Amino acid sequence: MTKSLMQNSFDPKEIRWDLAIFYRWDKHGKFVLRPRYQTFACPTCGKIDPKAALEAGIDADIELKEPNLDAIPTTDEQTILSMRCYEALTSLAGVKLESWRIPKQSNHVLVLPGNLVLPPSNLAAGKKMSPREVVESKIPYRRHGEKCKRCGRYEGLTISSGFIEVAESIQLAGLWLERSTLAVPYIAWMISNRVAESLEKNRFRGIRIEKSYYATGLTLAQT
Repeated sequence: MTKSLMQNSFDPKEIRWDLAIFYRWDKHGKFVLRPRYQTFACPTCGKIDPKAALEAGIDADIELKEPNLDAIPTTDEQTILSMRCYEALTSLAGVKLESWRIPKQSNHVLVLPGNLVLPPSNLAAGKKMSPREVVESKIPYRRHGEKCKRCGRYEGLTISSGFIEVAESIQLAGLWLERSTLAVPYIAWMISNRVAESLEKNRFRGIRIEKSYYATGLTLAQT
């Protein structure tokens, strides 16, 4: 294994609070799982596998109020890309994306990285650490809360991505993280410098490329 150059998260800077894939707002204003996906929820912890759930399709009421953007984050931590951006990424060697059609939205697709870095199954409960302690510990994942005895998902899961390793041939990867407030995982996107350079040339709307001490990350820009 070669240490990856992909060490910054693909974190939305401005979430679209009126846009969600797996969730909707009920008549009481509560953020709840859409009926289509409720049968996929673990009976114990309520978490769902997004890929399995998406095989049931996407509801037709998803409306993109900013259709000119090439990258759109949702309230439930999903990522929507324009077809132009999707095709540019998947044309690059080492980049795999899985996509799902959004009804009534011919120019955008819901996407997940094809290469996902999954957490180990035996994480001990994490403790609050300073940035320096995180670096010195060399422990990439931090578990928060309990691990479900039925499905094995963690209640919460964060990461220090500088210690994640992937094969050198992989140019885009997603880190599987967990929010205690969501049934679906939060996928942190990581890209290589080569992918970042290609994206910069295209000047996609809604994406900002950030370079750090480690490497290059892809971030949704504020609009």
